[in-house]
Formats: sequence, C-alpha cells, structure tokens
Amino acid sequence: MNPDIPPRTLVLDTSVVAKWFLPEPLSTEADSVLEEVRLGKTQVASPDLIVYELANILWQRQKKEEISGRQAAAIMSDFERLPIQLVPGDVLGSQALKIAGRTGCTAYDGAFMALASGLNCTLITADQRFISLMTGTRFAKRVVWLGEWK
Repeated sequence: MNPDIPPRTLVLDTSVVAKWFLPEPLSTEADSVLEEVRLGKTQVASPDLIVYELANILWQRQKKEEISGRQAAAIMSDFERLPIQLVPGDVLGSQALKIAGRTGCTAYDGAFMALASGLNCTLITADQRFISLMTGTRFAKRVVWLGEWK
C-alpha cells in the first residue's frame, strides 16, 4: 500500500460485522471489507454499542442452539481484537436521537448514521429496512447496502 494515500474510513453496522463470524447471506461481501481492513486499505469505526449488539446476536444464536457458548465466547474474543475504532455513545447520543426522529429509524441505527455523518464517510449496512428509511433523506448519500458496496 502507498504510504502517501491515507486509508479510507468506513462505518460498519452490526449487520455487516456479524457476517464476519456467522455464515449468512452476504458473508462473502462482508469478508471483502474485512480483507481491506486487514490490508490497511480501510479503517473502520463504529459506535461502541456494536459490542453489545454483536453480543446479543451471539446470545440469540446460542439460545437457538445454532452455536455453543464456547463458540460465542470465541467470536467475541476475536471481535475484540479487530482494529475497529469504537466511539462512545455519549458523543453520539444527541445526534442519534435527532436522526431517529427525522427518519423513523431506531436510535441505535441513528448512532451509526451520526458517526458516519460526523466522520464524513460511508456507512455500510446489510439492513434493507434501514436503507429504505434513509431513502429521500439527507443521509441517503452516506449509506450503502453491503450487496452494492465496492
């Protein structure tokens, strides 16, 4: 990689990061994002709530007996070692609330959009409903569906 070209920054939501660890539709596309991160071409940022959202996904999968407790713990451990810049909620809360009020998305999703807006970068998601809610808003240009990313 050319050291004179700074890596791009992306905000990833939990729907993308979960695909790094769990076989789901679009896992291959999510893995291509991870490869860019590992190669230093892309930096990733997310609200710190991604930790709890991923933990909840793993707990749900464990409850359904799709993964074991040991597998869930290993995934969390692997996730915690990834080079993701975690931004604390107290920095994003007010803006997340405003975005939720304007678009109808959850405040959780609003936090991801608030971060992407604050960093002036793109938010990658696999959540079609979120994409639909952003359509026609000033945030639409910031969000890209994982299936169309690249």
